[in-house]
Amino acid sequence: MWFGVLGPVEVRGDDGAAVRLPPGRSQVLLALLVDARPHPAGFERLLGEIWPDGTGTRAALQVLVHRLRRRLGPDRVLLEPGGYRLRAETAEVDAEAFEAVLRGRGSAQDARAREASLGEALRLWRGEPYTPWAADSPTLALGAARLRETYLDGVTARFSAALDAGRSGDLVGDLVAAVAEHPLHEGLAAQLMLALYRAGRTADALETYRTTRALLVEELGVEPGATIRDLEHAILTEDAALSAPPAAVRHRDVARPAELPPRDPAFAGRDGDVAELVACVRRGGVVTVDGPGGVGKSALAIEVAHAVAEEFDGGVLYVNLRGATPGVAPRDPAVVLERFVAALGGATSSDLDRTVAEYRTRTAATRVLVVLDDAASATQVRQLVPAGGSAVVVTSRPVLGGLGRSDARRHLDVLSPADALEVLAGLVGPERVGAEPEAAARIVAACAHLPLAVRIAGARLAATPARRLGVFADRLDDSQARLDELALDEVAVRSSLAVGLEALDDDGRRLFALLGLVGLTWVTPAAAARLADLPLGVARRRLDDLALARLLDVDAEERYRWHDLVRLVGREHADARLAPEERRLAVRRLYAHYLASAQSVARATNRRTWAVRFSLVPPVDPAGELAVEFADGAAAAGWARSEIGNVEAVADAALAHGGDRTDVAALLTPLTVVLKAKMMYAVADRLFLPFTSARPPLTRADVLMLFDAASVGTDPEVTLGYGERALAGARTLGDGELAVAALDQIGSSHLKAGRLEAALSAQEEGLSLALAGRFDHTVPVVRANMAKTVAALGRYEDAIALYAADLDRVGDLTRAQHLVGIAVNHRRAGRSEQALPLYEEGVAEFRRLGISSYAALYLWNHANALDAVGRSAHAREKRWDSLELLIELGRITREDADEVMRGEPPEDLPAFDGM
Repeated sequence: MWFGVLGPVEVRGDDGAAVRLPPGRSQVLLALLVDARPHPAGFERLLGEIWPDGTGTRAALQVLVHRLRRRLGPDRVLLEPGGYRLRAETAEVDAEAFEAVLRGRGSAQDARAREASLGEALRLWRGEPYTPWAADSPTLALGAARLRETYLDGVTARFSAALDAGRSGDLVGDLVAAVAEHPLHEGLAAQLMLALYRAGRTADALETYRTTRALLVEELGVEPGATIRDLEHAILTEDAALSAPPAAVRHRDVARPAELPPRDPAFAGRDGDVAELVACVRRGGVVTVDGPGGVGKSALAIEVAHAVAEEFDGGVLYVNLRGATPGVAPRDPAVVLERFVAALGGATSSDLDRTVAEYRTRTAATRVLVVLDDAASATQVRQLVPAGGSAVVVTSRPVLGGLGRSDARRHLDVLSPADALEVLAGLVGPERVGAEPEAAARIVAACAHLPLAVRIAGARLAATPARRLGVFADRLDDSQARLDELALDEVAVRSSLAVGLEALDDDGRRLFALLGLVGLTWVTPAAAARLADLPLGVARRRLDDLALARLLDVDAEERYRWHDLVRLVGREHADARLAPEERRLAVRRLYAHYLASAQSVARATNRRTWAVRFSLVPPVDPAGELAVEFADGAAAAGWARSEIGNVEAVADAALAHGGDRTDVAALLTPLTVVLKAKMMYAVADRLFLPFTSARPPLTRADVLMLFDAASVGTDPEVTLGYGERALAGARTLGDGELAVAALDQIGSSHLKAGRLEAALSAQEEGLSLALAGRFDHTVPVVRANMAKTVAALGRYEDAIALYAADLDRVGDLTRAQHLVGIAVNHRRAGRSEQALPLYEEGVAEFRRLGISSYAALYLWNHANALDAVGRSAHAREKRWDSLELLIELGRITREDADEVMRGEPPEDLPAFDGM
């Protein structure tokens, strides 16, 4: 329950709904009980304040308390010796929560976090306390005066924290307003003077002092206090102590989160809701939107969030909590919290309390907008509500209570007739609605102005542009026909989806069933074409049919996404409709499409993958499988990064429908270099570890998976174990080429662990085996890794010779690695000038191929070489280029980069560890 007295007296239940108290004595009684907390309110005081004319009796008071208990619950108002006491937690009473924060003036040491904490408390202030009863109650008038003083102290404390955080210019307007409201408050006047001075407005600062002094002398007959006089003197003498502190460092990761789904193009109406919710979100409030399925909660929340997204410098977080998704458990808030913390650049922990604390710290230090869609309960949401000046928008079917506060609550109902017509016009075109306005009005009335029903009608009409609206309106006159035509037999998400399937033709249902076979995050027209064995154009039209039926949503990149419930319906439809052999063939076609696309990634990044080299599977025809082709390595890397979840789903589906570990290895191996280059080690572990079990590897695919798991690993002891198992398997199979790869990986693991002699021994054995077996394409790889080892032993000329031996017979990526390897060793040998053109060429190739981690590392090395030859300005440009890539990769924040460049840049950065 929540008791509000910082403004009009009000009560809300655990469900967030208002608890109606009769105006008059019941509200005065509650206000007096709140004011007396944590002590009981005495009988005599209650009688005198509630019945100031002296007519009150103890029996009348008992009746009034009984009535209040009926509203609040029997155990909320307790009878104690001497009076009655309100039982409530501090967090349930807005005045107490407010005072608790302000008493500590914000507990955070960081000024920005302190400002945010104080700001959050001040937002609880809704107006004059105990309205309207303080005017007639001496006790409540005193309580209101005390709260006003506390509020004013909080305002000055927040301004002080903002000044400490280095903000001056953007405070001036607020301080001017505050001083105008409290012209005799010397503390506010001093803060305004300081803000003006730091903003370069010295004359205005001194004028503020003169105005304040004149008012004090005229109104009170006193001179200003020592604090404001000393400040005037410091301004006149330009005291250095008045300089603004450096702006507080904001906790923000490289990529500002921007997770919002696209706006609903059919969104219309709700202008008043949007305007009010936008205003609340801008203030950093808690916004809740509830209502039945299909009423447009998510659309409204996303519309509001898009309107203010750019105003939140910390970014926008979004999650579908799946609270009303049949057959799927609601998302665990702890898992969501971990994802949010990671998106904000924080470190998660197995200790939930630490993760919660990290989330609150991050969201207190910068403004973040959080959208929590389809919440199941307040319990699911509570830990995800951000701190400080951040804002949250929550949608749910039930009304959510117990969130501490809700600055704006919207219960959505159906659209007005005008707004429903606007939605229809947006779907079928304003010309058609304008040509038949009466028929359009009949259609939306038949849809009961429910947004989902109007959208279904509009989608049907848009799919038949030649049909007159009047004909369709006639078909909706009968209630049974209307439900069939709208594919909606009741206002519920599941029933609307089930009837939506009936609106599709047989081919559309077949595609929908096939999509249900594999849990793809999204499907492209090319993937759908191969899955259903259709020409690309036909598949695209079928997907559009599903989108018109609102079973899929399409984004700007022509990716068709699933809602969770749609995914479940699709799976059930697949079980009921598709024969086992049809299922197997469909999954095999989809697998081939993704395999061909993965091999395209390999070609674009110049990765001669082990899967192709060892003939694990033959190269797949990219055109025949409608594979994605890439213009360069950067595009290939972007595809792999975004599609990695789908790749995992396809691998699982392949195994479930007759595939084996060879299929999985062939699909995942071409992406290894991208995972490594993009520092996606956690993703790599998730993909490879299920297929590197403890059983002895018996097939080439097993050995290959072990090798690739080792190549993307970060712990040298773990990768050494994978490499040794791969070597044992290769020897068992009698496969010398695989043995070379395993020995090379073993050498790399020893090198990372600092065991140089062991590394060199394994690499020399691998090189001898490669030369003896004439495995020519493996020789450059082994020589390059051996070069790293001999360089670590101080043998720089030997390292250069090893890199240079294969420059003319390697591909682009390997050549770039060799070039920078030669450059590094020239510089180690004291020849920085010779290193410069090699760095330039190698880094340019890494960038062309989209290998950002290597580009960042060797840009920094290039800068070191430039500094060594006295070209410091050029070196600084290279360092900034490197830092920008590290920010893009998520290895550092913008603030980290600024800090690095403020002083003397180091030779190396911790961010390069593991590259």
